Amino acid sequence: MGILSRKKKKKSSKRTKVQGRKKEKQKQPSKIMGFLRKKKKPSEVMKVQNKKEEKQKQPSKIMGFLSGKKQKKTSVNDSILQLSKNIGELKANFEEMQRKQTEVEIISKKTSALLEVLKPDFIIKIKNQDISINSLKLELDSIKKLEETFINEIKNLKRKLEFFDYQRVVEMDKETHIKLRNIERLNALTEKNSQKVESLFMEIEKQYVEFKKFKALGDRLENSFIMYVEKFNKFREESDKYLKEDDLSPLKKDIEKLKKAVNKSSKKKVVKGDKKKKKRFKWIFSKIWGSGKK
Repeated sequence: MGILSRKKKKKSSKRTKVQGRKKEKQKQPSKIMGFLRKKKKPSEVMKVQNKKEEKQKQPSKIMGFLSGKKQKKTSVNDSILQLSKNIGELKANFEEMQRKQTEVEIISKKTSALLEVLKPDFIIKIKNQDISINSLKLELDSIKKLEETFINEIKNLKRKLEFFDYQRVVEMDKETHIKLRNIERLNALTEKNSQKVESLFMEIEKQYVEFKKFKALGDRLENSFIMYVEKFNKFREESDKYLKEDDLSPLKKDIEKLKKAVNKSSKKKVVKGDKKKKKRFKWIFSKIWGSGKK
């Protein structure tokens, strides 16, 4: 491989030498023509050289200008594409907004129609809902405040417990257990007493029902007795004109029997506490028989 590369290098060096000789031969006529021509001033020579350099530089400037134009064109094209995309998105958004606007207009028309039909009731319902919402908010605020106070109390208890000894905490636990046992005993006693009270209440209810029955019966007897007394008074007033006292003796005996029967029934049926009715019966009988004695 090294030998081949050396041979290639030699061939290339020979070619460059041959090409250089050819160029020199080509330049020789131009040199001769330059000598033959009139000699120019150095300023003119400099101008010519500058013009040549400018002419040589012009293609590179033009290429740079064109490349810049191309870059600008590509950037403009990219921006135009981006703008077209944005315009498409804006159009889609605008169409969506129009569609939503039409839907909202339809819904608003429907709601306005419903409000016209149910305007007062609906407004009252909304006001009630607002009031309920405000009350719920107030309740929530109060609950939050209670939670905050409860949390603060728990924190204070934790701080206090940190200062206590462990033995003191154990003693407090025992005391609480004892108190809880006492409370359980009290609960058991109260349950027993409540059962007794319930049974007593049931008995009292039964007695009260019986008392009502006897009271109604007593009222009936009293009304019937008053009716009989009124009839008897009328009869006596009428009989005083036609009958004598000896003729009324059997009727008096019958009334005494009726009086005894009423007293017995009142003793059996009327409750012990109802003494006023007995006094009233006695007063009625005394009035009847007192007037008869006179």
